[in-house]
Amino acid sequence: MTLEVVDVENWDRPLPGNDPLANEYFRLCAAGTLTVERCPECRSAQHYPRGICMRCGATPVLEAVSGLGTVYTFSVVRQSGVPPFKGMLPYVLALVDLDEGPRLMGNIVDCDPEEVAVGARVRAFVMRANPDVGIPQWRLAR
Repeated sequence: MTLEVVDVENWDRPLPGNDPLANEYFRLCAAGTLTVERCPECRSAQHYPRGICMRCGATPVLEAVSGLGTVYTFSVVRQSGVPPFKGMLPYVLALVDLDEGPRLMGNIVDCDPEEVAVGARVRAFVMRANPDVGIPQWRLAR
């Protein structure tokens, strides 16, 4: 499933570090594809990319996922003195259980923070910081 991609002209937040496994994940996100690692041996799914299955030790492969999930937990951040986060207040930081299994962290955007609840359904989209880096974000699935 291809996710909506929103280009951000002047990305002012920190970018991910330079790790070959993570670079591929963020490059695929920039193209609109959210992935998790899936083990071809035991079929376990995991996130973040590690290059080794945490269950059996085999070599996992990146697998596209739907981008649909459920809010596991969240926090509404109301205070920050650090730019650029200070200008985003309040914002929601959440852990989301993907329908395919793994749990991802990201912001839930485009809603009043009071609308977010544990158990809420969410849909991923991508904020593209540059041609090689897409950052998954979430919106409430209405």
